[in-house]
Amino acid sequence: MRFRLRTLLIILAILPPILAAVWFVLGRRPTGSTTINGSQVIVFRAAPLGGVGISDQCNSATANFGNQAVFVDANEVDVIGVRTVKLPANWSKLELTRTANDVQIVLDGAPLR
Repeated sequence: MRFRLRTLLIILAILPPILAAVWFVLGRRPTGSTTINGSQVIVFRAAPLGGVGISDQCNSATANFGNQAVFVDANEVDVIGVRTVKLPANWSKLELTRTANDVQIVLDGAPLR
């Protein structure tokens, strides 16, 4: 009995950090991408158990993260109903990640507010 209880306690102590690490890794995976104007790349990342729907044209893209929609063109990112962020003229990579309550925007490696 003592051996079983100790084994169970060890498993319960080790399991949460392992699950948290797996959750973090799965949440950072790209779930879709597209290009605007042939060279500007947009990467979409969804929650670990969620997905993203992408509709792209030559010069714009729309992503649906469940109940949150995001419109992107060469000049701006519009998180519909939340905020609009202007983009510089010479950006090359944009990453949009759905978080719990918002969409995180990373432009060429730097987070935007």
